[in-house]
Amino acid sequence: MPIAVWSNEPTTTVRGTLTLRVMFDEPVTGFAAGDLRLRRTSDNRNYVPTSAQTTLTDLGSNLWEIEITDLVSLLGQQNNDFLVRLRANSVFFQTSQVNGPSGARDSQSFSIDTNPAPVPVAISAFANQNVTIGTDMALDINITGNPDSAWIEGNLEGFHSFWDDPTLQVRGTGTRLISNEPFTVFAKRGTDDPVTRRGSFSVLPAAPVISTVARQTLYRGGPNEIIVPISNKPALVRAKSKWFGMKYEPHSEGMRIFGDVPAAADGDFSFADGVIEVLAQTGELIDEGEIGFDVVDGIAPSWFDIPDPYLNLVGESFSLDLDVYVSGGPAPDITLVSGTIPDGLSLNADSHLLSGNFSQAGIFAPVFRAQNPSGSVDSEEINFTVVDEYTAPRFLSGMPANWLVVSATQTWDVSQFFDVGVPAGQFNAIATPRPGHGSFTVNINATTGVMSVSGVTDGDQMTCHVTVTNSEGSARSHDFLIQIVL
Repeated sequence: MPIAVWSNEPTTTVRGTLTLRVMFDEPVTGFAAGDLRLRRTSDNRNYVPTSAQTTLTDLGSNLWEIEITDLVSLLGQQNNDFLVRLRANSVFFQTSQVNGPSGARDSQSFSIDTNPAPVPVAISAFANQNVTIGTDMALDINITGNPDSAWIEGNLEGFHSFWDDPTLQVRGTGTRLISNEPFTVFAKRGTDDPVTRRGSFSVLPAAPVISTVARQTLYRGGPNEIIVPISNKPALVRAKSKWFGMKYEPHSEGMRIFGDVPAAADGDFSFADGVIEVLAQTGELIDEGEIGFDVVDGIAPSWFDIPDPYLNLVGESFSLDLDVYVSGGPAPDITLVSGTIPDGLSLNADSHLLSGNFSQAGIFAPVFRAQNPSGSVDSEEINFTVVDEYTAPRFLSGMPANWLVVSATQTWDVSQFFDVGVPAGQFNAIATPRPGHGSFTVNINATTGVMSVSGVTDGDQMTCHVTVTNSEGSARSHDFLIQIVL
């Protein structure tokens, strides 16, 4: 009987495909359909692979290679031991108990693992990234093989990543210029070494863009200034066309156009072709804008509606934009001409903002001058009262118990009998008729405390009292009698 020697170990676990090599001790003439079978050892059931699943290769010198593919389709979803049975020269080599010389075996035992072979972890190729500074980047990297985790490492300032199987998502915004900065993508499954793929990204400067500027008014004799915002810091800027000799220069916001329009120009005239250009370092035109402007005679300054007076606490913050309350063209310069600015406040020479924190109690009355080439004008006093604390009103002594009214136009001031507090309290008078006497109307000025009566008849009498109230509290006078004696 021919003897087959199997090249694998007596028992092997295979997944999907079984490959064996068989050595016969005599030449074999080949194999026919059904010569190869798999016997399940648990019940001796035979499984016969199809010719499409089976490859038998003569390697010469009586050595044959056997490959059986798609074992799951053949054997089903099961994990059992199987024997390989092979018929050669009309003889089945089928049992592991029949041994030939030198321990040679005439069958091969193996276990079938029906789980599919794991797909290797692989990171799909992705292009190197170019991101414009200040804009968002969204890079999705596909990773196959069901890794447990994936991440990215490198100098990724402004960017972050998160793993959402099967995609590693990279998101963020370019915050500074970077050229060809490398980064590495990692993907790891179980205890396997991580798979990597390298890439790079660059954060590129954004192209400069000229902002739209509203139509401008230029004044003969000047001074004139136009700030043209240009984003993304242009390399070169220039102004051209009919700017009447005005100059231009780079500015922190883009471009500054400034100077005087010749006063000798006759009449008002307008143009819409003051051109602004942004160029690359090479001189290539990147963006072009247009500013319309009118040339007019200067207008002398004029103050209007400045808020006044002010009452503030020490330590309180304050801000007043004086430009809001002055007209004129070109925009006038504003300076302190007399009086004193409250301690802790200062006037910004460029923005004309009066601001700060009050640091000292006192009374202050600064006067400001607005001036341009067409004239100058001083403001009214701006009155500041700065106090350490607010106080409630108090009733003082000395108020008469009886008031005789001898004229329908008679008035009297009751503020002298009160400390009105800080801030100054408001006056109120409450009067009730006396029994047996006619009534009349009692009036009081809420701010000054001056009282009067109306609708009176000789002999009328009313009992009255006065209150003064502010945010800190209230004070009440004693009752007094008002008698009408005409």
